[in-house]
Amino acid sequence: MTDNRRTTARRGLLLAGLAALAWSASPLFIYYIARGHIDAHTQNAGRYLAGGLVLLVSSSASAKGQEELAAILRAWPRLLPALFFLVAYQTALVLGIDLVLPATASLVSRSTVLWTLLLSALFFPAERPHLQRPTFLLGTFLACLGVFGVVYFRSGTGSLAWGRGGFYVLGAAFLWSCYTAYGQRYLNNNGYAPRAFTGLLFFAGSLIFFLLALIDGHPERLLWANPTVLLALFVSGVLCIGVAQVWYYRAMQLLGMAMAANITLAIPFLTAIGSHFLFGDRMTALQWLAGFLLAVGLYLFSRPIPVPTARKSGPPL
Repeated sequence: MTDNRRTTARRGLLLAGLAALAWSASPLFIYYIARGHIDAHTQNAGRYLAGGLVLLVSSSASAKGQEELAAILRAWPRLLPALFFLVAYQTALVLGIDLVLPATASLVSRSTVLWTLLLSALFFPAERPHLQRPTFLLGTFLACLGVFGVVYFRSGTGSLAWGRGGFYVLGAAFLWSCYTAYGQRYLNNNGYAPRAFTGLLFFAGSLIFFLLALIDGHPERLLWANPTVLLALFVSGVLCIGVAQVWYYRAMQLLGMAMAANITLAIPFLTAIGSHFLFGDRMTALQWLAGFLLAVGLYLFSRPIPVPTARKSGPPL
């Protein structure tokens, strides 16, 4: 592998890691905002609106970005599948979290990795040789065991009750994988930057989430919410919704879907560490041990550093 390709792959790993780090902060933001009596649908509307607007402004700041926005809008029906997957994912996740233990939701939501591996093997042939490497398979297995340990051995968890909510979360994980797979293929085949694509999606999605908030929420509470809660809503939207998505899509372009998705297995452990220091949620010795196992898995499936996959993955969307 040439030095240039190694550098490109390392950049992809860095971007995937940054996206995972940003997403690990999302539950902490949501917990803090919920303490300010802001319901889930209103949070979704505000966070997606903040992320979408920042990406749209950023994209429109350049002539190329303006051209991409105009081209995407001219072919707006092609955005509808991604918008459906995104809104359905977020809605199913909210419904599921309300019905299951947080530990169950955290664990089942990581099944996105398994769904992504399946979709990657089916629709991205260039990734198949990488998926068959023994170190990749062993690393993925160990990382999944680590995720289970981090979630299950959390102090006070005791069990992973399933119920109807578990199926909602499982469905949400599948919808997320469909959303990222469609977006990856759309971006690769059209050569667009992630900012324009995700900015338009998130802005449109925020309007739908606002309608859901009017039906089953209390968006009026934003009018008298504490300024720090509003700031957390804005920052989490920009960082965890907007910027993290751009990092993740770029990482998928550089590494492929499967590798980028596997890096996100670190999210539960990173969230547990953040909760430990910010909210005093004590981590057990078994959680730390599971975190070490997770780190070993992450190292194994990322070695050797993968060759960036081909840009084209099918006929234009």
